[in-house]
Amino acid sequence: MTNPNRIKVALGKWRAKFITDETRITIVACTSEPHEGNKKEFRKFFDKAIYFPFPDYTTRRLMWKTFITELGGKLKNDFPLSTLAHISAGYSAGSIKRTCENVLTGFRKSKVRNKFKF
Repeated sequence: MTNPNRIKVALGKWRAKFITDETRITIVACTSEPHEGNKKEFRKFFDKAIYFPFPDYTTRRLMWKTFITELGGKLKNDFPLSTLAHISAGYSAGSIKRTCENVLTGFRKSKVRNKFKF
C-alpha cells in the first residue's frame, strides 16, 4: 500500500518543478484505494478523474472461468463458479487473476494432468 502523504509530496514537487500552464502532458495515475487520498489535493493536480467500478457478478463469473482455464485448470460441470463470483464481490480483475495464478501452481496442474491420464 502506498502512503498517501508520499503521493501528495511527489505531486507538489512535480507540479512546481516541471509543470506550467503551457505544459502539454498527460499524467495517468491509478489506485485501488481512492478513498485513502485527499480529494481536494487530487483535484488541484488532476483535471479529470475516471472511475472504473469493480466488475459485476456476471463479469466476475466469466473472469474466474477464463483465468482458470487459461492457466491450465480443469473445471468440472458442477464446479461452483457462481459461489466464486458471489464471494469475490469487490475484487478487481487483477486480484482475481493473481488469485488464480497463486492457486494454480505447477504442482497442482501436474496433479490434474496425472489424474486424467489414461
